[in-house]
Amino acid sequence: CAAGSTRIEMNSTASGYIAGGNTFEQVIQNFCLWVPDNGSRLRISITGYDVDLDMYVDTTLAALMSDDGMGQWNSRNTGGDDEEVTISNPGGVYYIQIVSYDGSPSSFTISNTYTP
Repeated sequence: CAAGSTRIEMNSTASGYIAGGNTFEQVIQNFCLWVPDNGSRLRISITGYDVDLDMYVDTTLAALMSDDGMGQWNSRNTGGDDEEVTISNPGGVYYIQIVSYDGSPSSFTISNTYTP
C-alpha cells in the first residue's frame, strides 16, 4: 500500500475517523485493499456516520489525490445515507478515499466483501 493509506484486510470491517477541518488532508481518510485476481465481485461500503461522507475508489492513490480525484468508482449519496461501490471482476489493489463533504468530523465503519 502507498504511504498515506491504511491497509484493510479482504472480507473485513474496520473503524475509520475523519478529524474534520478546512484542508483536504483534514477531511479525508485513505484505505488500501488487496484482492485476488479473477474474482466476480467486490463490494465496499461505509456505514455508521451522521454527516455527509462520500467514497471514491481507484487503483492508484495518486488518482484520488489529484485535483479531479473522483476515482473510477464512487458513491456520493447525500446526507448520512450509506455509501457503497460494487466492482465487477476485481483483482489487484484498490485505494478507497472517504471524504467529509462539508468538512465535519465523523467516525464511520468501512466494510468489504470479495466474492471469488
